[in-house]
Amino acid sequence: MTDGAPALDEEQRLRSAYARRGPVEVKLAGNRGQAMIVAERDRSLRAAVRALPTPATQLLEIGCGDGPIVSALVAEGFAAKGFGLDILPEAIEQGRRNHPELELHAGNATALPFEAGRFDVVLASTLLSSVPPGEIRRAVMAEVDRVLRPGGIFVWYDMRRRNPFNKDVQPFLRSEMQAALAGYDIHLRTLTVVPQIARRLGPLTRIGYPLLALLPILRTHSCGWARKPGA
Repeated sequence: MTDGAPALDEEQRLRSAYARRGPVEVKLAGNRGQAMIVAERDRSLRAAVRALPTPATQLLEIGCGDGPIVSALVAEGFAAKGFGLDILPEAIEQGRRNHPELELHAGNATALPFEAGRFDVVLASTLLSSVPPGEIRRAVMAEVDRVLRPGGIFVWYDMRRRNPFNKDVQPFLRSEMQAALAGYDIHLRTLTVVPQIARRLGPLTRIGYPLLALLPILRTHSCGWARKPGA
């Protein structure tokens, strides 16, 4: 992130937006449709991390919140050591209490506090859609590229469609990924039934969600991986 008032204003906007929304999983605990969305997301993230031929030595999640995703991946053997970074210090404090096995940092993803080429996997779940397209989003992707080792992979889950109910987020498109990570081998799939529909399925969720997921027009997110050239 560049110096100056505009950059500071944007960081404050992000902090305010995250704090205002809070963790969706907590707010919608018990909603069957939301549970299906999270389960599908987590399966897809695990499948993407498996694109690495051997378990990662070090895995970093940016925008990790209090660390549930990276903690689960480490516990399941996808990485020997997990790291996380989030813009909200209070989330990191909670994560350190909940997951002492992780190394968690409060900070901005445009200036990652790690040396170049350190990580086998960098992961971001619904982070990039919270960052406005343009200079700041490009800066985040440049940092992802910097800290990935040659042959490492970037794994993401994020919006591919605009959400009319949330002005704080904007889609992260494949074209942006290709421009930001030129030369990377990119793979992705679409998923996630429109959340506003999925969360209203109620008792029909178990049958209705998989049927609705067959319709590409109803899939609002993408999940994929991109391998850095080399090694």
